[in-house]
Amino acid sequence: MVKLELTPEQCSLLLDMLECCLTDLRVEIRETDRFEYKNMLKDRKEEIALLQEQIRQALQQ
Repeated sequence: MVKLELTPEQCSLLLDMLECCLTDLRVEIRETDRFEYKNMLKDRKEEIALLQEQIRQALQQ
């Protein structure tokens, strides 16, 4: 496991960046026809959403 210490401002910036990634992924998922690629993008989307949730929880502590 990797530990990383970030300021609340850095966490907020990271959350914004991840949200931009999710937006881009949603568009790319919708526009792709390749089944394997679409599934890989969906898996990535889930991982990013999980990462966002972990950061939000850390900010609440």
